[in-house]
Amino acid sequence: APDAESASSAEGSPSDVAAAAAPSGADAPAAEAGPATAPSASPWLARLDPRHYTIQVLSHTDEAAVRRYLRDHFGDGEAGYFAFELDGRIWFSVVTGEYPTYAQATAAGATLAGRIPGLEPWVRKVAIIQAKAIR
Repeated sequence: APDAESASSAEGSPSDVAAAAAPSGADAPAAEAGPATAPSASPWLARLDPRHYTIQVLSHTDEAAVRRYLRDHFGDGEAGYFAFELDGRIWFSVVTGEYPTYAQATAAGATLAGRIPGLEPWVRKVAIIQAKAIR
């Protein structure tokens, strides 16, 4: 079964915007994480401060579907995606925004959910994503 860092979006179409699994608190603002130990997956993600938060909006195993989703829902530089491995499969997750606090990211996620029907945003710590990213 996927862990809290994984996505719950199945092999559906990109319009099946299933958010990541309900957070288990792993990304909650308990302790500040240090710098990422792995290179980030995209230039957009690389620019983010590892101490900040971002919002994960989609995960999918089809990279082309993720690119279409980005094109259809976000402007240039507004979002990025990263790849990670789970249970021997490569997943691609879309993240958007950079927020200094968990509260700011949560508020922005609520606004984003109003903009994209069916969206269930998941606030994530940037350092965790940068560390999990494989490309």
